[in-house]
Amino acid sequence: MASKNYFIAGGMLAYGVTSYYYSYASAVRADPATENLPIQDADVSQTYDTIAHSFDKCVASSEVLGLVNWRRRRLAQQAKGNVLEVSVGTGRNMKYYNLDYTWSDWYANTQYAELRRRKIEHEAKLKAIASETEAEAPYMPEVDIDLPLNSPWVEERSKAKELTRTDLKEKANRVNSLTFVDLSAPMVDIARKKFEHKYPGYGAVQFFTQSALDHLPSSPITDAVRRQGGYDYILQSMGLCSTPEPVQLLKHLSGLAHPDRGKILLLEHGKGYWNWMNRYLDTTAPRHAKIHGCWYNRDIGKIVEDSGLVMESCKRKHFGTLWIIEARPRRDADGPAKTQTETEKPTKALSQLVIEEPKEKPDVAEQPDTNTNKPGLASQAWTGLKVVTGIAGLKEEDVGRDKKRSKKDD
Repeated sequence: MASKNYFIAGGMLAYGVTSYYYSYASAVRADPATENLPIQDADVSQTYDTIAHSFDKCVASSEVLGLVNWRRRRLAQQAKGNVLEVSVGTGRNMKYYNLDYTWSDWYANTQYAELRRRKIEHEAKLKAIASETEAEAPYMPEVDIDLPLNSPWVEERSKAKELTRTDLKEKANRVNSLTFVDLSAPMVDIARKKFEHKYPGYGAVQFFTQSALDHLPSSPITDAVRRQGGYDYILQSMGLCSTPEPVQLLKHLSGLAHPDRGKILLLEHGKGYWNWMNRYLDTTAPRHAKIHGCWYNRDIGKIVEDSGLVMESCKRKHFGTLWIIEARPRRDADGPAKTQTETEKPTKALSQLVIEEPKEKPDVAEQPDTNTNKPGLASQAWTGLKVVTGIAGLKEEDVGRDKKRSKKDD
């Protein structure tokens, strides 16, 4: 069994090394002018309109093998209160949010939606029959089909439910509202259909097709969040690689977060730990950006630092290329963000101390007299001088042994 595991691990390692060198060599031989590759950090966000319908199939296997789905779950389950997710894409995070939505809610809303669908179809058939026979349609009880999807049974259940301490604690850790933003209209449409299928009847959600740098339009949810001071959690996964202005985006998100309790959670891919990995990313980035619409060779740590956010935690996986960051807006107690010159000062001072050579010790003949019996002796005479009274250069054991010998001689 052990030999089989070693064989599998060796095969996977050989496959990874071979794939690395093959893709690296292909990228080096590629001619950017011939393949019409974009230049570094160019705006390639329009690519997502083309790959929207095949995006989930394209990234599904790689995210499962790299445990990215598990990290998406852990990131999304931290969110609570009023949540904003930018660069939502096809909605690969939305199924992991901790919503106040149970199985009974899903069943009641699903049944209610099915009744509405059947009623609409039945009315359409009756109208078709009436138009063909030129007769009045059979009588049918009046039912308001324009009611929202929120089921009346769910509303009555929530009113009648008695909230215990456990219920209140669970409700405090759940999401109150969701706001999804993305620039790609096809991807927003896919994300909306996913959410409506998984959470039918959930009303505290809104979708906006726009740039995350633009001002959010007015809506009941957005206005309520503004009155409360901002969003409690802002989530973004694989978004800094696709925007042409990542630093400005984070600054804008910092203004949308609540100044006291707001958190910004990021799941991004960028530069790794080692130079050989970064060389590979830099070489293959133009082709990857043309196909997938993102620059995966950006320095995520520097982008977050330049935005002025306070980084509370940062974890890196996949040779350092996967960044998991928890940040927050800068507060008055934090002080202003350090400039580049300020951050360089300690390094310069340290380098000066390292380069500076120690002063040579004076000769024994030139050493000052350190006799403590003399008046006016400064205490500083002892500092910086390694003077051994008695026999210089001998250890304490040697000095003690010499004293014993002198006593015997006497």
